[in-house]
Amino acid sequence: MHRISIDAKREERAMRRLQVGVIGLGEIGGAHCASIATLPQAQLVAVADLRSEVAATIAGRYGATAYGSAEELLAHPGLEAVIIALQIGRAHVWTPVTCQNLVCRLLLEKK
Repeated sequence: MHRISIDAKREERAMRRLQVGVIGLGEIGGAHCASIATLPQAQLVAVADLRSEVAATIAGRYGATAYGSAEELLAHPGLEAVIIALQIGRAHVWTPVTCQNLVCRLLLEKK
């Protein structure tokens, strides 16, 4: 009986999609969003950009929630992974430090 329970949990994890957020919606961030949308095992759930109209457009395209800051995105319920696609600067230092306090995966894209 115990084995069935373990197998059911594995199957549930395999079927669940990784909840992903993207911070920075320039060329690289937009490409990440488009790529995530093609993956059956991932779901874009949140995007953030200081340009609120860009965030709203991308969020609408992929069924995600738009945020105006990284802090807001990082508070998104159920977020499991974050892609930081910002230009090199202070945000590359601050955002990963903030993310390390969360239980999530992190991809830092530098350009």
